[in-house]
Amino acid sequence: MLNLAYVPDCTHVMALALQHYFTNNEEAKSFLSMSGKLRQKWNLGKKTLFIPPAQRTKARFQNISILIDWGDKILKNWQSLSQDI
Repeated sequence: MLNLAYVPDCTHVMALALQHYFTNNEEAKSFLSMSGKLRQKWNLGKKTLFIPPAQRTKARFQNISILIDWGDKILKNWQSLSQDI
């Protein structure tokens, strides 16, 4: 053997920590579920500009910041969005 120390990839360590947090947090689970359903509902239509970004199943916690940024933008612009959005 080479007797090398194992150093885990920091992105995987962080993703596993986020996965643990988000799978045990009801608000986070609800946000992830509802954003996925909204994406499916609005995928082909006039509201595609406002749909949440796609989350890859295997790496959903590595790129969760993209989804959080989307939600933040929607909330910041909530008053200016049309009623049907």
